[in-house]
Amino acid sequence: MRIEPAEAGHLLAMMAEPELRLTLPPSLYRLILAQVGLSEAFAFFVDGLTAPVALAGMAPIDGTGDRDCWFLVSPLAGPHMRRFVRLARAVLASRTGCICFVRPENRQGRRLAALLGFTPEDHFVGRHQRWRR
Repeated sequence: MRIEPAEAGHLLAMMAEPELRLTLPPSLYRLILAQVGLSEAFAFFVDGLTAPVALAGMAPIDGTGDRDCWFLVSPLAGPHMRRFVRLARAVLASRTGCICFVRPENRQGRRLAALLGFTPEDHFVGRHQRWRR
């Protein structure tokens, strides 16, 4: 697995490749596209695919010193999750004030947040629970 700075084209590539099976509602697509532009964002690639299998980033939250961490992971990343987690943890290790938001019913999201070192807090924004690292 290799990592490189993410750009908008990476999101488009993830949605265009049929084997990635990534479909997003338009509102979520626009949000992630904005996050790629506003964040310190990364694309994760595996050998044999031209599109990334995951995108991740950290967007500063004004006035708080926190960073909103986000992750978009394709089903094709499954066999490579150990490497993805190891690389993502290495990136997060030098950052402080990292938070992410996960819906409690999203089992995979909770698992990924925990593997990346986030712990849940008793704070919700809408239906999303805040996790902190």
